[in-house]
Amino acid sequence: MNTRTLALTICALLSTPSLLSAQRIISGGGIMLDDGATHTITILPPTLSSSFTWQIPVPPTGPVQASGFVPVGTAVGQMLAWTGSQWGTISPITNYWQRSGTTLSPTTTGDNISTSGQLQLGSVAAGISSFSTGAQGGSTINYVLPTSQGAASSLTMLSNDGTGSLSWSNPTLFARKTTAQSPQTYNTTGLVNDNALAVSVAANQTYTIDCFLSLSDPGATGAYPEVGFAAPAGSTLNFGFLSPEGVFSANLATVTTATGTPCARIPITTSSVLTFVHIKGILITAGSAGTLQLQAQCASAATSFQMNANSYMQVTRVQ
Repeated sequence: MNTRTLALTICALLSTPSLLSAQRIISGGGIMLDDGATHTITILPPTLSSSFTWQIPVPPTGPVQASGFVPVGTAVGQMLAWTGSQWGTISPITNYWQRSGTTLSPTTTGDNISTSGQLQLGSVAAGISSFSTGAQGGSTINYVLPTSQGAASSLTMLSNDGTGSLSWSNPTLFARKTTAQSPQTYNTTGLVNDNALAVSVAANQTYTIDCFLSLSDPGATGAYPEVGFAAPAGSTLNFGFLSPEGVFSANLATVTTATGTPCARIPITTSSVLTFVHIKGILITAGSAGTLQLQAQCASAATSFQMNANSYMQVTRVQ
């Protein structure tokens, strides 16, 4: 029979469910049902809305293959595939990631790219970088990465604004009077900005203040230094100082609670001998960003002191 006649014959045969002997051979059309044993094969036609032609694929190396028999499926949904040397069954992929709009997500809840629950990225050489979620229960967290590269500093880190938006920040701000900078001399009775000790602070943040000040009175004028801070408008500031020379007896109030206000007098040695002062405080900014600036003055006119090199101010964001 020719191909067209064979197709019609098969259609007729399949118009009603039929049973064939496994050893029966339908010749002329290239169909053989023979595995050397006696079995029953039931062929049921699908429900069709129109006629169609179904052609069994030919192996890449030709139709005559010793191992080219169609395998018996063992699971629902398996597919027939040519492995390169024989026909085999494979299961369809059911767990995979797909894009919906701008979101990439798994088709099965809880699925990850690896079985360990991690997103793994292979490097160009050996080693793998991986990411995994924490035990966040049923909550969904969307992290948005920064739009630019962070600064080349070991102190730069990612910070979260509370909504999942990440940005590069430096929680510890640092300023120091360098050895190449001549120490600034204060000889007025009004607060003067230090020429090195200042840092930029953000709005609506809380910072701790830690200062080491190296002071001296090389002119032996009997100076009593006083320090203060300028801060962004609306800020709350509290600070105090510790000194090995103690506190000037006429003023024991050692905590200052306002910006632009000098602290109590700080006794220092009346010579070029270096005296240190340790300042601790807290700054809570309001709706304005700006500069936290160390200031200083002399308690009385006609006196002067120096704030020496390697004095520093360290400001750390804590909230």
